[in-house]
Amino acid sequence: MLRSRLVSVVISVVAVGSASGVCAQNLLVNPDFDTDLTGWDGPAVWDPADAFGSPSSGSATWINDYAAGGSTIVRQCVDISSWIEGFDLSAYVYIPSGQPGSGYTYLTVGFYSDADCATYMSAVGSGNYSGFDNWTFANVSGWTPTGAVSARVAVANQKTAPGDFQTSCDAVFFAGSPERVFGDGFETGDATEWDSSTPTVEEAH
Repeated sequence: MLRSRLVSVVISVVAVGSASGVCAQNLLVNPDFDTDLTGWDGPAVWDPADAFGSPSSGSATWINDYAAGGSTIVRQCVDISSWIEGFDLSAYVYIPSGQPGSGYTYLTVGFYSDADCATYMSAVGSGNYSGFDNWTFANVSGWTPTGAVSARVAVANQKTAPGDFQTSCDAVFFAGSPERVFGDGFETGDATEWDSSTPTVEEAH
């Protein structure tokens, strides 16, 4: 009896994972900055430098020129009203050496309860990326808060000392995470989406 129950469970999980995989498409407009910055907001300009050396693509680059500390971001608002799961966000970031200022780059996702990224709910951010003269892979993942309708995806340039500080980004990816297939990963402090039972002796063996 146990074997038949295990087989049915495995089949169910595989089916759910496959369905979720369909959602793992990049929701961002113009994520590779092929010819311009269409779909993105912020102080960036298009640059022909590409994370993968493609002669037919480019990247977004911008300068943080605040007098003191502060961050500037390149961002895009996307619709996530159909999600019931978590998310993955990644990008390639580049910081040239020999700049007047200093700082780092990070990724962030802000969640909103309306369709236009206006009514803020919460945010999730990545660690600090500060390597010089190399395209560095940056990523962050997490859970989508209940009731979120839109998300603002951003790559941020954070200054830590006076002087202009430049950052570039490319190949930005944002999608529902196929690994996060359950309705509740206990992150809410309860087990609302889960049920339990005590197995019989036959089932336990």
